[in-house]
Amino acid sequence: MTPDGQSEKRHLRTDRFVERKPYASPRTAPIDSDIPAKPRGEHGAALMQTVQELKHDYAELLQNWEGREEIRARGITVEFESPPGVELNLKSLMNPGVGLELLNRREQELADGKIVMRETWFVPDGALSELERIFAEYLNREWPATGDSPRLL
Repeated sequence: MTPDGQSEKRHLRTDRFVERKPYASPRTAPIDSDIPAKPRGEHGAALMQTVQELKHDYAELLQNWEGREEIRARGITVEFESPPGVELNLKSLMNPGVGLELLNRREQELADGKIVMRETWFVPDGALSELERIFAEYLNREWPATGDSPRLL
């Protein structure tokens, strides 16, 4: 580095290659053309029950964190898993104003060749209610009567 802050090797630059953006996996898993039927009411109720359990557990966790200044990122991580052969489509969680953050996305091939997708999300303090709202919207959404199977969220 020269005294004026310029690099002696101007041909080696990294400033043009850095771009901050939310993580999005470039891969997509092969999916079955026929998504297995799952009653939306049953699936939505299970999601809502899980959110209630998360809220309860998180309230206990907050009590344990009380007065501990070393904990900077308050929140929890939540993992979603797809049924075998079904694409995990959680784009509805990517609302920038909410603060939910996709941490990683993994795919695992099973012995029968079907893919199971898993995504891990960071849910910051106060965002569990937004997760609950998204699930409630999914549960109460009207689907067109075209015979198409709706995505599972």
